[in-house]
Amino acid sequence: MRARTKLQAQGRALLLTHGQPALPRWWRPQGWKALGALLPGWLLARLDCFRPVLLVLDTQIGALTAELEAAASPELPTGLGKLTQVIVTREVCDWHRFKNRRQVSRLPAPAGAALRAKAPPFGYLAPLDSPACAPANIAAAANACPVP
Repeated sequence: MRARTKLQAQGRALLLTHGQPALPRWWRPQGWKALGALLPGWLLARLDCFRPVLLVLDTQIGALTAELEAAASPELPTGLGKLTQVIVTREVCDWHRFKNRRQVSRLPAPAGAALRAKAPPFGYLAPLDSPACAPANIAAAANACPVP
């Protein structure tokens, strides 16, 4: 994901630097077709360096996402999608190691008296000891508490 994001951003930066519109997924066939009608040939040649790698990465990410979603349990908890449920379950490994839900959803207060005074009393979503799980927690919280 990071490699795709990095290459996509480099292509978008090249487009924006030269005053051209930057489509969200410019390397995909539909976006590339639209850019082909708008951009000069020299700029398309520069973007064409990124495109084959982005297409392969996009295919691989899609295949891995589908594989992970297929591993999801049929009964999903409220607010979790298939991919989020699989990521959180694999990060936690064993839910029985937690005595109560606060151990999962709260982080300890930051070190230092000054920082502890500013810590929110209700806690916040923990990354479950892994930065990879933080987006899943944020997505779960957003899905569980939708804004009207």
